[in-house]
Amino acid sequence: MSLGTPAVDSYKNDPICRAVRQLVDAGIVVVAAAGNDGKDLLHPKIYGRIHSPGNEPSAITVGAANTFGTDARNDDGVTTYSSRGPTRSYWKDSKGTKHYDNLIKPDMVAPGNKLAGAAANNNSLLALNPLLSVVTGTDKSEMRMSGTSAASPIVAGRGCGPTGSESQPDAEPGQDDSDVHGAAPGEVQHARARRG
Repeated sequence: MSLGTPAVDSYKNDPICRAVRQLVDAGIVVVAAAGNDGKDLLHPKIYGRIHSPGNEPSAITVGAANTFGTDARNDDGVTTYSSRGPTRSYWKDSKGTKHYDNLIKPDMVAPGNKLAGAAANNNSLLALNPLLSVVTGTDKSEMRMSGTSAASPIVAGRGCGPTGSESQPDAEPGQDDSDVHGAAPGEVQHARARRG
């Protein structure tokens, strides 16, 4: 499941972040979407819009990369819509002064632009936007979607399979994600997925 909400309250107090922390403390790897607020109509690049629970330090927060339809890494880039840090959630002291969390997020990016995936029967989104359809012969059972919620499952799947935490049985919950996922922090993670 992928969910997110604007991160206003500090991760220390946010109920979703606290639930994520409990999951990580119980040994579950939590992967969260960064959000899709990296730009708006007036600003081509906006910082500080990481969503909750992506602002939780123990969550692996994922932004979206554009592979530009190639398998080569040297042309990949972060999508314009992918939310960027630092986190701007905060808490107020007794004098009303805001204290921002200012965490560096997202932790990594993964392909998240125009990914092909299963399309449900009678899909209203696809009915309203037929250009999202991926047609293979007469089969219209796939559609293209973009976003950090499309990128996050690629990282989550990598962490759950034999190339992830199973291959590193000594990995601890909350351990640096570069160790858990076998990549340098911030490196674009690739998966065998159709890209466009």
